[in-house]
Amino acid sequence: MHPNQRVEMYGGQSRASRCSAAGPQSDPVWSETLLFRDLLRSSNGERVHYAELKRSLERDSDSVDEYGELKMPYIRAALKRAGVSPL
Repeated sequence: MHPNQRVEMYGGQSRASRCSAAGPQSDPVWSETLLFRDLLRSSNGERVHYAELKRSLERDSDSVDEYGELKMPYIRAALKRAGVSPL
């Protein structure tokens, strides 16, 4: 997938399209962040599950760093479900 692409969901199937967001498009972390953002925008189920995870981690995490680290497995799995190879 090109770093300037994002995932869009149509009828339950993902497809990549050009990303128009401004930013360091050549940075793979930036690209992955945009892909995940687009996935959440397009999938109510992913959005609900991610919100539930975040609430749970907010209660159970000891630090902001731990909170961020504990979200990553979900983010990578969600990107894989959408057909994107995460970093």
